[in-house]
Amino acid sequence: MSQTEQKEGVRIETVFAPSPGCYGVNYGDFYIGVENMTLADGTVLTTSYMPRTDVVKKGWYLGKRAKGIDIGLQGACKGEIRNLTIPPHLMFGIEKDTFSFKVTVPANSTIFYQAEILDIVPESEKSYLEDFLHADLNGDFLVDVKEIDRVLTNERGLRHMLSSALGMDNIAELAVQWFDSLGGRCS
Repeated sequence: MSQTEQKEGVRIETVFAPSPGCYGVNYGDFYIGVENMTLADGTVLTTSYMPRTDVVKKGWYLGKRAKGIDIGLQGACKGEIRNLTIPPHLMFGIEKDTFSFKVTVPANSTIFYQAEILDIVPESEKSYLEDFLHADLNGDFLVDVKEIDRVLTNERGLRHMLSSALGMDNIAELAVQWFDSLGGRCS
């Protein structure tokens, strides 16, 4: 059962809410999600659901997107799905937008936006996030053995230093096990 609320002019429908007490995304946090943005007539502006390809996950910092999206997603938890109805003044305004998308966004357009939050990295863990993004060479928000192996190869001496310190040869597999045990988190 969905819940609906208004916040600073944005209509927020929570389609799927995780358990109470979860960590909700705050300004400055990095979040990974999938999205679908359309005009009132159904014209797609951007989507993670591309035909004939896998779902495209994207990452953003809350507070760095259009104000309507930031307002509507603040407090959303990992696994949460929200539908937002965003008025023009909190999105593209009274001017038509001809640069951001493949289609022209007419002036005074209300935007319909759906997002599912897949993961959240609190601002306090930003240094870990930067290390993770550095290792995620293909940008899929997953770090696999090949990517870790490539980082260890590129960072001269790191593989040798870790092997010597830990007394192990297969550092890349150890790192993947470490990431997996932490749910992809570096804490």
